[in-house]
Amino acid sequence: MGVSAKRRPKAQPTTLVLPPQYVDDVISRIDRMFPEMSIHLSRPNGTSAMLLVTLGKVLKVIVVMRSLFIDRTIVKGYNESVYTEDGKLDIWSKSSYQVF
Repeated sequence: MGVSAKRRPKAQPTTLVLPPQYVDDVISRIDRMFPEMSIHLSRPNGTSAMLLVTLGKVLKVIVVMRSLFIDRTIVKGYNESVYTEDGKLDIWSKSSYQVF
């Protein structure tokens, strides 16, 4: 006896690979939509995008993306450093403030 169509799980897409130019275009459009927020895009590992988002003088967020999927976010206070000693974005240290 086979499994009925109702019980068969739907196949979930495992990856969505988009060209880096497309991702860059989407990020630049989002940057233009919100003038009080600045987005700085970098690609230190080649294809993965790292965004440094600064919201006014309130907070800074590092967003690590794979294509258009958010892989990791790090929220820090505006006065906290988001860079390591060698000038790279610090995606491993935690904020000294409680964030939700």
